[in-house]
Amino acid sequence: MRRAVAVVVTLGGLAGAPLGCRETPAPRPHQETPAMEDTLRALDRIPDALVMIRYGTEHFANGLITLRIYSDGRAEVEQLSAGAKTIDELRLPPERIAALGRQLAEHGFTARRTSKLPREPGDTELLLELRRGGAVQAASQIWYADRYKDRELDAIMKLVEALIHEVTKGRLGWAGR
Repeated sequence: MRRAVAVVVTLGGLAGAPLGCRETPAPRPHQETPAMEDTLRALDRIPDALVMIRYGTEHFANGLITLRIYSDGRAEVEQLSAGAKTIDELRLPPERIAALGRQLAEHGFTARRTSKLPREPGDTELLLELRRGGAVQAASQIWYADRYKDRELDAIMKLVEALIHEVTKGRLGWAGR
């Protein structure tokens, strides 16, 4: 008795698709939606929401800086520099968390942003993320210098730097520009 064995081989395409069809489904880009804006606008009332901003380079200047704004009022700055991690934390009142959420929404924190090459030497990646229940709801991974061409992104970064300055008691960030 003979048995037929089927072998499916995928070479840069989808299984069962003709070899000329080389595209794989791309992940859906994060779009600014009312639901994401609503999360930001109600940041102080959504128990599992988190806003995260990360930029810098671990082995250069101030290192890799991550700001986390939790809906429960915690603001946390993590600095990773030359292998050493420093964490500063500050508790913010609900009205301050609400105001930060509204400001981030007004400046399009969840808007889809893209970067183009080539980049200037010394530019670093910038990650903007909104999470609920640990799942990423919106994210943009772009270049820090894009803020100088995007007024809304620059406004977001000014808010971020002022909060970093406050949380670290002036050790990092800028009080105002």
